[in-house]
Amino acid sequence: MGDFIRYILTEPHDLTLEGVEKGLKQIDPEFAIVVDQAAANMGDVLLGGEIFGEIELNRPEDQVFDEDIEDLREQLVDIPPSEKSVVMKALAKATGMIAFQLSEEGHDHYGRIDPFWDWLFVHYAGLLQIDDEGYYNQDDQVLEVD
Repeated sequence: MGDFIRYILTEPHDLTLEGVEKGLKQIDPEFAIVVDQAAANMGDVLLGGEIFGEIELNRPEDQVFDEDIEDLREQLVDIPPSEKSVVMKALAKATGMIAFQLSEEGHDHYGRIDPFWDWLFVHYAGLLQIDDEGYYNQDDQVLEVD
């Protein structure tokens, strides 16, 4: 597996993996999520039978959620407060997180997944985090992180 992309939800929501799958299908009806039988909050994202990555939906009551938020905060320690304030506010009020780990296929055909983030921004308030790039709102990059 490759790159991690996280969508940090910042307002109350009722999002489920089924809802995530519906959003993906609005982008392309060939998308599907095969839910992990051992963990109902995670699964493989497929497009036309090809695995594009693994997806996980976490909530504040999940240990993984707390660990991810703490890891993201730690990555920002050396950044001046004025530059990271938008991100720190989003992390403080996070109500959930969609973590998507791209497979090689997903990385190679990222343009097929990219519209899903726009769909999320339209339907759910949040901030997008891409490893080794930074944080984005619906319109722009709000913080660059190497």
